[in-house]
Amino acid sequence: MKVAVVALAGFGLLAAPALAELSGTVTADYLGSQFSPGNINVRAYGGGHDGSRIYSWESKFANVTAATGDAALLDSPFVGYCIDLEDGVSTGNTHTWNVTDVASAPDGQYTMGTGKALRLAELWGRYHGLVDTAFKAAAFQLAVWEIVYEAEALQLGTYDVTSGYDRNTGFAVDASWHADFGNLTTLANSWVNGLDGTGPLANLMALTNPRTQDFLVETVPVPVPGAVCLGIVGVSLISRLGRRWN
Repeated sequence: MKVAVVALAGFGLLAAPALAELSGTVTADYLGSQFSPGNINVRAYGGGHDGSRIYSWESKFANVTAATGDAALLDSPFVGYCIDLEDGVSTGNTHTWNVTDVASAPDGQYTMGTGKALRLAELWGRYHGLVDTAFKAAAFQLAVWEIVYEAEALQLGTYDVTSGYDRNTGFAVDASWHADFGNLTTLANSWVNGLDGTGPLANLMALTNPRTQDFLVETVPVPVPGAVCLGIVGVSLISRLGRRWN
């Protein structure tokens, strides 16, 4: 589910989903790719890899047996994207993850920070609703890795998932053996470079575990009580009427 919150920008709530401090745990089955067939693999450079072949897909989770704290905001089943290339995850097994805010993920020595967390929230808010095939899921995963592992100082328009890796910094992939590799990376690059800070932000959280892969997932939005909505509308109307009378 995509959540657009730009309508609340005037109230200073635009960045709230990515900046919230989250906690809790969730236990669920990891089922591999959401789409079938979904085994699009690439050679990764960055995040501890120097040409290793890894899968680029949308991950599926099911059978949530325990959810505490903010993990209660997750659907079951739910989907997610890898944000931790240094660890693997076993398909078909049950795992437990800690819930944390995206800016504090992935676990370990590296955390991405607020700027990247906001870009990921906008990436999901703008484009995840378009992901309906394994091809688009692979492109979306590449875009996620590009944001997580590339330098935050990169200017929009300069992101490129096929270049930018220098020893242990940056991120790049190669899958030139795929007939559609050019289209795949073109789509991923267009999504990352289409972020300008004005798009809808999704409500995201990170699932982390020091012994398995960390994931970016979307939460079910908490409904705004009707009284609050009416209060906002009422304040707006009173303000405009006051200016008119004056």
